[in-house]
Amino acid sequence: LLDDYEEGDWTPTVIGDGGNSGQAYSSQQGTYTKTGRQVDCRFYLVLSTEGSFSGSYLRLSGFPFTISTAVQTVHLCNLYFVGLGVNYISLGLQAYENTTSAFIWAKKSATTDREYFGTSDLTNSSQLSGSFTYFV
Repeated sequence: LLDDYEEGDWTPTVIGDGGNSGQAYSSQQGTYTKTGRQVDCRFYLVLSTEGSFSGSYLRLSGFPFTISTAVQTVHLCNLYFVGLGVNYISLGLQAYENTTSAFIWAKKSATTDREYFGTSDLTNSSQLSGSFTYFV
């Protein structure tokens, strides 16, 4: 398995779980390294036009490989963020098995409740970046 090595680029996007339209990005950078079943990703994106999202949740999408079906509700990473439409103290990614995306979760305050990043929480200048590992 260790002879399965690959490096490349991917295009990170933000999608709504019910759909999206009209987004434009001033930067969309993504790189990955795949060694066997392990995929290490890095990304940086900046919206220039928020557009519209439908549904209840947002996801980071465009991963270079499909996340394993064995993964269920696994935390991938915390995110760096600026320029949001709502005040948050933390953002992160939660694996979404058998897809090429992950839910963006969020915390507005130090509570025990789980929260998710809403479809109206971005602006025309929102920035998200991070690095994470998943298995295929």
